[in-house]
Amino acid sequence: MTNFLNSAVTALVVQPCHARVVASLAVAMTGLFGAPVAQAANALSTCFWAGPISTTQSTALGEDGSRFLFPEERATYWLARYNTLPAGSRLMLTREFAYARHESINAYKTTIAMGVPRKGMPMDALADVEITPLDGSINPYVPGNPRYDAKRMYTVTVLPVDPPADKTARKGNTLYAGPGSDGPSEILLRVYAPDVETDLLGGTALPEPKLHLADGKVLSGAALCKAISAADQSMPKPLMTQAEWLSPMALGSETNTAKCPNTRGIPPTPTWRRFFNTANSLSGTQNCGLDPAPDVAPPVQGGFYSTIHNNYISTGIHRSFGKVVVITGKSPSFRKTSAQLKTVSKEPTQVRYWSMCTGEGNSTTATPKHGCVADYQIPLDREGRYTIVVSRAADRPVNAVNKCGVVWLNWGDKGDGTLDASGALLNPDYGVLIMRQMLADDGYAHAIKKIGKNADVVTVMGDYYPKTEYLATKAEFESRGCAPLGK
Repeated sequence: MTNFLNSAVTALVVQPCHARVVASLAVAMTGLFGAPVAQAANALSTCFWAGPISTTQSTALGEDGSRFLFPEERATYWLARYNTLPAGSRLMLTREFAYARHESINAYKTTIAMGVPRKGMPMDALADVEITPLDGSINPYVPGNPRYDAKRMYTVTVLPVDPPADKTARKGNTLYAGPGSDGPSEILLRVYAPDVETDLLGGTALPEPKLHLADGKVLSGAALCKAISAADQSMPKPLMTQAEWLSPMALGSETNTAKCPNTRGIPPTPTWRRFFNTANSLSGTQNCGLDPAPDVAPPVQGGFYSTIHNNYISTGIHRSFGKVVVITGKSPSFRKTSAQLKTVSKEPTQVRYWSMCTGEGNSTTATPKHGCVADYQIPLDREGRYTIVVSRAADRPVNAVNKCGVVWLNWGDKGDGTLDASGALLNPDYGVLIMRQMLADDGYAHAIKKIGKNADVVTVMGDYYPKTEYLATKAEFESRGCAPLGK
């Protein structure tokens, strides 16, 4: 049996096969052995694309992707950082659409936050459904289209200019990356929930870059990288240094000391806030987890390498209020992910994807192992409601398992990740919860993107609001017993 598996995978590696074969083999192996084991034979980094930025493995440079600004466990990112393009040139990226729930190409710029330059302000983005395939190819993300058609190529043009103020003036398949006047330009490829979870790229290769110069010459491969790639290809650093995160400015000084002196700005009742922009997000830390101006509608600008197609709410948690956190709410409908799903359903869903994750503080921006659950991993009752339990592994209730209709999330053991001079944890009881919704339908009235100000989070989300409570010990949750779904 082992020889058969090795032979099958080796055949994929040595032959220039289509990704469809990889996916098909994965499906076949799923039926034979219970879980997909095949991986596409595609390089996970190049001289242009640094990565993979993943919670499951280190980057090609040996960096820990779980520290990339509260990443998703079911998403992988690839970063390209390059210098100002030569005058009159254009960068072209050609790729096959992935076999996955979602993919996108994103551009970021550097801005000033808290008086210093901060990378990761969203500049522009193209979601999969916004990309027109090449002639003869199909877009497998468009409702009604086949997901496993072999002809699935597209090309995106990256221009060193700002996005047009008038959206109708946009050119098709064009990413507006800006002039890069404040430093190197950055673009990110994202792949969410590939059909075969072990295949980070979703069965297809990284986009092939080509630089078309004004004189008609075209650069690719090593020549392209030598011409434009930035010297620093390291993973972006966390939002703050440890000193900044622990400073009186970040802590909120007298405001925090008076309202919640021992919990790093976290109130005893979990308070979910929408992420509008960097400054508004930091203001919550400076005001005991609350919004200093809840009735004000902040501008939606993003930051922290956020995804334009995602919307987020978050809340701080602290173990001094309870060692177990229970989250309940109604799940929005979402597009299914499955290697057996051959066609994209024409039936609309409320979101493309949603998830819940834990995290550390802004000086590590790390996601603990087993700190994320995606929509398709969350058991739902007959009314479409979920129960999520968050705790350290040692505090996990025995009934916080899927067969009891409960999914468990790891709080993590490092708190906000800050250390004293001896290497001991300074704030081991701290934590963050983050809910993401991707590409919410305009008709979904309870979507996070419909929240105009933080005073309206509960009202707008209604039954979909993640009601959050503390329990002192795991025994409290265990006393609720086990209620298998459907009974």
